[in-house]
Amino acid sequence: MKPFLALLAGLLLLVAPTPALAQSDSGGTFTLAEGGRTRYQIVAAPEAGGIEAHAAETLAGYLEEMTGVEFPIVAPEDRDAERPAIFIGLSGAAREELPVDDPLASLADEEHVVRSIGPDVFLYGQGHRASLYATME
Repeated sequence: MKPFLALLAGLLLLVAPTPALAQSDSGGTFTLAEGGRTRYQIVAAPEAGGIEAHAAETLAGYLEEMTGVEFPIVAPEDRDAERPAIFIGLSGAAREELPVDDPLASLADEEHVVRSIGPDVFLYGQGHRASLYATME
């Protein structure tokens, strides 16, 4: 299992009655699920294609398995901006939240990024399967 999912799995397996926590880029933690509920939504563009849809469904399944909570998958235009998000791929909504104009500019083919900004998580990359690789890391 790749480092991100291993960290996520390790943290989420502690869930019994405790909150599911993850670590941000800044070293702080944020709660993914607590008390049988989540504020998070998984944002994936429907036009992104089968691989990103598969990545979103796979991640939602893993998170539900680990927390017992369903993480909704929404299209970027249906995203609730008041709720934190896990962005899969680079939809317009994800690009609006990232601090760089072209987040793919420095990436090689199939290279991927897993990062957080505040409570939001971004999983994306350069190439056909890179967002799936980011999700599986």
